[in-house]
Amino acid sequence: HMLTMQLLFMGLLYLANTLFPVFQLDMTAILVIAFALTFSSTVFVIQVMQERGEMASRHANLAIGILVIQDLAAVLFLAFSTGKTPEPAAILLLALWPLRGLLLKLLARSGHEELFTLFGLALALCGAALFDSLGIKGKAGVEMDPRGFIVVDDRLRTNVAGIWAIGDVNGRGAFTHTSYNDYEILAANLFDDDPRRISDRITAYGLFIDPPLGRIGMTEREVRESGRKALIGKMMMARVGRARERSETQGFMKILVDAETEKILGAAVLGIGGDEVIHSLLDVMYAGAPYTVIQRAMHIHPTVTELIPTMLGDLKPLE
Repeated sequence: HMLTMQLLFMGLLYLANTLFPVFQLDMTAILVIAFALTFSSTVFVIQVMQERGEMASRHANLAIGILVIQDLAAVLFLAFSTGKTPEPAAILLLALWPLRGLLLKLLARSGHEELFTLFGLALALCGAALFDSLGIKGKAGVEMDPRGFIVVDDRLRTNVAGIWAIGDVNGRGAFTHTSYNDYEILAANLFDDDPRRISDRITAYGLFIDPPLGRIGMTEREVRESGRKALIGKMMMARVGRARERSETQGFMKILVDAETEKILGAAVLGIGGDEVIHSLLDVMYAGAPYTVIQRAMHIHPTVTELIPTMLGDLKPLE
């Protein structure tokens, strides 16, 4: 089954690569991707079986056993594809399969079900190290930084042709919105011939606490360390009419502006609606417009955003 699916996916990928040169896949990349597509998710199958209450059934054990064998085959394939053969002692890993039954029986006899969770956690934390110690590493030659993140360039390409890395694995953001933006950058470069870059985006995040925080761009400390001339404005939420009406006057708004270009460097809104209000400033930053654009705008009353022009009208040198 695996061989048939492998050949099928290789053929499809080769055809797609021929018809659409933008993919730029060499034979090694085609082989690796086709191999990955032949697998089902072990975790997904286990979850389905647990939801159906069929984990103890014969077909569940058979399915999981096949998937585990596939996982082992995948690790071996990735190891050999990098040109690094595993150590002879790696054959001992096969002993883990018969040991599984013994360990489960010992855990069941202990009478403490929480040990199953601890056992699973130990496997998750130590399992990879066990394979690494025997020279079996599933990295496919992709470069990693000292913190374990995959190294990518400004367009999310790794050092291996045909392999990109998006989301938490590249260390360029740990949020849903940064991961989705990674996808947009990758898709634009691959399919639209649009050279979008990670460096084009502005740092932005929210903390959904009470009151919520919205923050964008540079912090006050980063601006000071940059040595540039800057202006700063700050306003307590107690001055905001909407905050007083809702009896939620905790927090403040703060903004930093480049004194020479008049462009917004960063801002933070800690208070009612802060995670939404911050976008009015973020959009001005993306537009590359000076702060005066929003300072001179007429805002609706009574809102939180209407006090931003007032704050911008009272900027002072950052000392």
